[in-house]
Order: sequence, then C-alpha cells, then structure tokens
Amino acid sequence: MTEEFLRMLSAAENGDAEKQYRVARAYADGDEALGVQKDEMQAMGWYQKAGKPSGSLAAMHDGALLYVKMMEDNGVQPDPNMYVQLISMAAKHGYAPSQLWMGETCFDLKRYDDALSFLKSAAESGFEDETVAADAKRLLGVMYADGLGIAQDRAKAFNLISEACETPTAKEYNRSALKVLAVCYHYGYGTPVDYAQARKYYGMAKLAGHNNVDNSLKQLDIDEKKPAHAPAAAKSGINWGLAIVLLILFPPAGLIYILTKK
Repeated sequence: MTEEFLRMLSAAENGDAEKQYRVARAYADGDEALGVQKDEMQAMGWYQKAGKPSGSLAAMHDGALLYVKMMEDNGVQPDPNMYVQLISMAAKHGYAPSQLWMGETCFDLKRYDDALSFLKSAAESGFEDETVAADAKRLLGVMYADGLGIAQDRAKAFNLISEACETPTAKEYNRSALKVLAVCYHYGYGTPVDYAQARKYYGMAKLAGHNNVDNSLKQLDIDEKKPAHAPAAAKSGINWGLAIVLLILFPPAGLIYILTKK
C-alpha cells in the first residue's frame, strides 16, 4: 500500500466519511495506483461505515449494489430488504444514481407513477456523471411515447431521447437511445421522416456497440427507394410507443413488430 492510501486509511479510521468511501472504492475494485488489492469483504465493511446515518449517500448506493453482487457470486438470492431500502433512502435524499436505479426498477415493475418521479429527479439532477441524466431522459422518453404514467406526448418523447443522444459522454452508454432516435427519424415518430438523420443515428448506434442495426439499415435502404409517400406512421397500424419500448428492451421483438405491422 502506498503512503497516500495509508493516510487515507488513517483518516477513514478516524471517522472521515469521505475517506471511508474512497477506501471502500479502492477495495471494491482494487487500485493499482494506491497499491490496494481487490477485497470485497473489506469494501463492504467500509461502505457500511461510510453510509451510516447522515453519512455518504454514494456509499449507501454502492454498498447495496456490492451486497447484491457478492450474494449472486455465491449463488445466494439477495434479500431485497437489505439493499432496496438503502438505495431508496439515497434516492429520496437526492443521490441521482439511486434515483435512476429506483426509476428503472419501478418502470420494470410497471409502477409508472413512482418511476416518473424518480426519473424526472435523475434527469434534472445535474449529476457529474452525465450518463445518469441521459439514461433517465431516454426512459422518460419511452414513458411519454406510450403514455405510461403520464399523458402521451410524442413530441416530448422525441425531445427527451434527442437530449439523451446529444450528451457527449453518454453516447456509448445510450446506444439504445441512438437506435430509438434513428427509428424516430426513419418512421416519422414525433418528428418528420428524415432518412439522412435516420442513417446517421443508426450508424452511431452501431458504432457505439448496438448489435441490432443491420436489419434496420437494410429496411432503410428499401424505404429510401420507394416513391415519395406520406409518413409511414400516418398510414400504418403501428403503435409507435409500444415499438419504442420493444426496441429498447427487446430489440429483435421491436423490429419484428414494426415490420409485421407496416
């Protein structure tokens, strides 16, 4: 261990919550620069100290997720009461990553009113990691697109998804949003059909690692060669809100749905 880490450890042992959190992070992942080897049990202990009442919200969040990982690595089903309560507490006290986690979890459970509240808070948080707000906006876009927990507003959905894609540091993280934005331009969802923009964002999604773009590009090639016609969304029986949700959560099902409903 380096002198820097030993000083950090000494401060942590004397009750400095910030240093306790930094020590926990060093043990959780291992930190070669500090001469610290990965030790998840040590990390958990320090997360618990740092996240004690009135302590670090980040420690509550990270410690809860580490608990889940450790249980699953050992083939044990984690007890939700041991981690959801901590993450929920951190979320309610304004910690944006916890708000995003709670929003995603409530969305998956179809508790849309709760999801909406947490996701709005995360999206407006100004948290230093821009991917947090960007991913909250992406999921909010899905909710506005299909009126989940809020009145349907496709223009608002398009704007939110566009904002998620425009966040510089979030482009790889939000490859699903890039794909969805491409679909919006491709089929005129919340915006006029624009094949050039669709091709641009399909390409960006593929570059960012989305593995379900090639078929969409093939369909785009076909559509570009068709005679000028009214936007597909106005003529088809496609429920575009449902299509967006499927494309984000189950891309193959989303593509099949669009192609079979056109």
